[in-house]
Amino acid sequence: MEDEIDTKKLDLILNNPKKALLILAIPLMISMMVDLINDVVNSIWLSTLGSKALAAFGFLNPLLIITVGIGIGLGAGSSAVMAKFMGEGKKADATNAALHSIVLAVLLFILIPLVCIIFMEPIFLMLGAKDVLQLTCDYGFYFLIGMYAFAMPLVLQPILIIGGDTKRASYPLIISAIANIFLNPVFIYYFGLGISGSAISTVVSQTVFAILPMVYWIFIKKDTLLEISFKNFKKDISLYKGILTVGVPAAMEEGFLAILTASINFILSMVAGTTAVAVYSTSWRLVELGVTPIFGLGMALVTVIGVHYGAKNWDKFKLSFNYAAKISIVLGIIIFILLFIFANPLASIFAIAEESVGLDLLIAKGLRVLGFYLITSSVGYIVTYYLQGVEKGVQLFCLAGFKEVICCLASIIFFVYIMGLGEFGVYVGMIAGGLLGSIILYIYAKYDISKVIKSSD
Repeated sequence: MEDEIDTKKLDLILNNPKKALLILAIPLMISMMVDLINDVVNSIWLSTLGSKALAAFGFLNPLLIITVGIGIGLGAGSSAVMAKFMGEGKKADATNAALHSIVLAVLLFILIPLVCIIFMEPIFLMLGAKDVLQLTCDYGFYFLIGMYAFAMPLVLQPILIIGGDTKRASYPLIISAIANIFLNPVFIYYFGLGISGSAISTVVSQTVFAILPMVYWIFIKKDTLLEISFKNFKKDISLYKGILTVGVPAAMEEGFLAILTASINFILSMVAGTTAVAVYSTSWRLVELGVTPIFGLGMALVTVIGVHYGAKNWDKFKLSFNYAAKISIVLGIIIFILLFIFANPLASIFAIAEESVGLDLLIAKGLRVLGFYLITSSVGYIVTYYLQGVEKGVQLFCLAGFKEVICCLASIIFFVYIMGLGEFGVYVGMIAGGLLGSIILYIYAKYDISKVIKSSD
């Protein structure tokens, strides 16, 4: 066995997967929740500029989802590959996999912004931002320049998490989100940059308070479990393939969500107008904030189940998935109840501008309905993280597309146009589609687990 690994966290994963899931998940839940608070904070400050600024931010949401999706994809791909190597005791290979993920990230976040800036206006028109095109471009230009800031922390996080260092994987994101709260008004009002100031604030806070500390710990201080240095980089096409096998489908899962979001914005703008887009996108951001604990649990599952997959420890492999699925449902119910109870005060912070009076009541109503999505979709999210952990990229791609595009979008079209529910049909369709997709994904996961175990005999 190459590179004997005897860290306490790895021992905990191998011997007590339930406890390991919670220990790894809790800091990740906090960090992901706080990271998404950036979006909520931006929405709050943009709401002071009026409903049009809030709508412009809503039209940008698909592009933001894709950006974060790339970061999630590369992070998921490297997590799965690293966890498998760690389970096999191959620390050097895990280190090389981490380096390959960083190289991919740097290349992507140089090329993608260049292309998107050139075609910025056509892209935003395609997303439906015709009525608020200038505002969308004002925010979008600085967002595209700083696209790396939204995704790079998600690429660096797994390097810290694989060694059980969840605190340093979480704290920078927490601090950057707090900084963003205070920097937003500085750039928006003090420097008079308006909607553009919100984008600049987020890029600056993420770069200074999230990315730079991680870079310092990983590359300069070098006190992580994996000894990350480009002196140890050995070009290996199979590692790129391994990362992308999981990473591309994981990123495409976010891509499918972006397609769904863009489609919803288009449908809402047609049947109910720009204000409906602002209401839905704001309600959805709060629901996304609620679903982040489930994402944190899922990220922990990728590491835990990946280690047991590599070690061929099938009892704990199956136990890890079942436990994560149960906890996700409990989390979904608890968070839904909290969002339902506190819908009015949460919504009120988005109706500060004089022209936004009454918007809070609409957001609160939308949040109470859309909150059911947390319950109906919780297990479906866990299944996608399971597929990342066992490197089932093709299955992840197909099932994520099925859940987001076919189940949810088809349900929305059914309830909006066939049942004639209009704007309300979008909310009902999301809930119904999430439930149908989650049931099918869960059935597949149980089948796949049995198949994996039997094939090893």
